[in-house]
Amino acid sequence: MFLSSPWFGTPFFLPDFFFHCLPNPSIAGHTTDRGVPVRGHAARRVVVKYRCALVLGKKNHGRIRVLVVKDPRKVFPRKQFPQNSYRAHKRRSARAPRERDEQTISLFQIRLSPLPLFHSLLLNLFIIFTLIIFALYQVPFVFYKPSIAQIHSLRLALSLLGTPQQVASVDPKTAKELRSCLKFLVPQSPSRIGPEFPKPSLRRALTLESSDSVRNLSWREVNELVWWPPPPVAELARLAVDSGGDPDAIYLALDPTIIPVPDVEECKENRCELTRTPYGRCFINEELNAYLKFLFEVIATRGPSIGLTVSLSRFDFFHGHLFLATGTGRLGILFHAKEYPAYDKKVFPHNMGYCQIGSNVVYDDSMNLRNILWLAPMPSNSKDNFSAPGVLVVLDGHPGGIIYRDLIPAYVNYARTIYEEDLGDAVADVNYLNIGDAVPDYQIFIC
Repeated sequence: MFLSSPWFGTPFFLPDFFFHCLPNPSIAGHTTDRGVPVRGHAARRVVVKYRCALVLGKKNHGRIRVLVVKDPRKVFPRKQFPQNSYRAHKRRSARAPRERDEQTISLFQIRLSPLPLFHSLLLNLFIIFTLIIFALYQVPFVFYKPSIAQIHSLRLALSLLGTPQQVASVDPKTAKELRSCLKFLVPQSPSRIGPEFPKPSLRRALTLESSDSVRNLSWREVNELVWWPPPPVAELARLAVDSGGDPDAIYLALDPTIIPVPDVEECKENRCELTRTPYGRCFINEELNAYLKFLFEVIATRGPSIGLTVSLSRFDFFHGHLFLATGTGRLGILFHAKEYPAYDKKVFPHNMGYCQIGSNVVYDDSMNLRNILWLAPMPSNSKDNFSAPGVLVVLDGHPGGIIYRDLIPAYVNYARTIYEEDLGDAVADVNYLNIGDAVPDYQIFIC
């Protein structure tokens, strides 16, 4: 940014296209304004965010110029824009169209005043230094990699939920610490050794309306469906393990039909991009889609029994992350509740973008329980047998516990977030969205 700029030193978050690679891009609040005209003819890129324009220019032997302008509509009104340059730009765009980045726009060029060589060198060094400091202290997750100790703790946690041999391999002291932070929504030890696939009546219950599929089942029947899911789920779990944890094995089970994500609970009005992509897909087998709905409903229904009260809304509980566990290929979903707590200067002074606007989610101790883990049954070497039942458990991230200390990255400890990439290979996001108006209508979108 120019030293002569009257807004020098103003904090400026990285452009939206930078946040496009994040696990949940909606936390950045995509706010790029594509319609703000800029005067001149030497700028390479203009990004507008929070009524502030970042202009990147290049001139004089490749030296970079960066300018920060607040309220560009006042500084660069359209009437001041040179019409000839505007027409020339439109002709060039028509002759050589190119795909524009979803979150940026290449606008017209700006003429920048040349600087002395010494000043240019100082400016370039200052920009590099500023970006390094900003990256290290404001967006550490860009360079984040789990430590060896963290990876070890995560694998121990998965082992503790695995086969008897895996459970026995965990150090007793560590196992005791981990168990103290596990709150099971379904008991870990099944009442029988499976698999014995659900009765046809239970499988038919999954095809009912999402809320009825849980309400019409007994406590024991819900447990059975988690321990030993229907055959399509068991087959997908075996396919994941037999492929060596290859995400393509899961992608092949998806219906290629693209389903546009509609406006969910007035997202578009607030310019909130709730999903990773503007479209989603479903599994070819409808029973797989019904089982995903079933898991969301079970978590929402049984959560209060352990202190986790969630609502199926875009501010609270609406998504999970499908992954294949490192080393085993075991199929799992890491659900996240309390996604957008309401902004509060004292309790939660964190701005999470446009998707946070209008949130009624209170930041309290239940935030410790926002990570919910589902693991499919672990297939054995035998064709039709499984060596471990399915698991549905809440990972308690209260301060002082081993999960908070070893599994949650320090830069998001206020949000108690565990990332699916630390558990294994991320496959896709599973979204459970209410696309209805007066009457709720929840549908699955895999993005």
